Amino acid sequence: MKNLGLIIVAIVATWFTLHAQSADPDVEAKVVVAATVRSFVDSWNRADGSAYGDNYWPDAELVDPSGEIVDGRAAIAQEHVDLWAGIFKGSRIAAKVRRVRRLDPNHVIVDFNTELSGIRELPSGSQNQGSNNVLRTHLKHILEKRNGQWKVLSAQNTFITEDHSTHPRQFGSVDPATIPWREVPLPSKENLYTKTLLADSQTGTGVDLLRYPAGVVTPRHTHPHGHGMYILQGHLITNHGTFGPGMFVWFPEGEIIYHGATADQDAVVLFIRHEPFDIQFTDLPSATKPVPDAH
Repeated sequence: MKNLGLIIVAIVATWFTLHAQSADPDVEAKVVVAATVRSFVDSWNRADGSAYGDNYWPDAELVDPSGEIVDGRAAIAQEHVDLWAGIFKGSRIAAKVRRVRRLDPNHVIVDFNTELSGIRELPSGSQNQGSNNVLRTHLKHILEKRNGQWKVLSAQNTFITEDHSTHPRQFGSVDPATIPWREVPLPSKENLYTKTLLADSQTGTGVDLLRYPAGVVTPRHTHPHGHGMYILQGHLITNHGTFGPGMFVWFPEGEIIYHGATADQDAVVLFIRHEPFDIQFTDLPSATKPVPDAH
């Protein structure tokens, strides 16, 4: 009986150990993200350039809302020191984490929204005019673990613009010509452009116009949701071939894909989804542009 009791204790202890090990990655990711976002907010609100820069690895890269690429920890910190001495002097920031995902044992991606208040003037391109000088942005940070320490390796900051779109729970109409194109930087250091025509914050349903400048093709990526594209102008290059105006293509969730424009002209498509938009580039932390077969 004594031996049987010892065996049972050993089995239970093993089960708890294995269960804890399986849970550790998610727990660690959430703890790391909470600490990083808290440090990001605290150092901003103190206008502490040294502490703010310490959130990043020395070789980190930031794509700011204007699309400018800021290379390296020192440059990122200095950009913010300059902002705190200028239009963001005395500002206060708040952040709310939207999603946390572990990419692998050493990389975590976090999406979070920020609200910046008390600023002297709104920066050019923010399109938040009339919002009582409150600036809202969406940030995506890729955290990397080195020698047991987590810091930001790559970051992208995007203005949350005023909502020109219609909503599916009521009738509405929108003239796309009245909506400015919004620049969307890609990891390949190119840009595509978008106009939101319909957005439902409850279900994630959305319809957007996307414009790919001639020759711009997204790096390979996946979405956790399916999406469709109706080609309005130009030719859309995809991993399944090239499609012209009047064609509709559908990409299922989870497939590794790419899409973009042929070298001779821009491509404009209607992008349709039925869940909240999300994207994961498959060759992170430094996605590269694929070389598609346009034939």
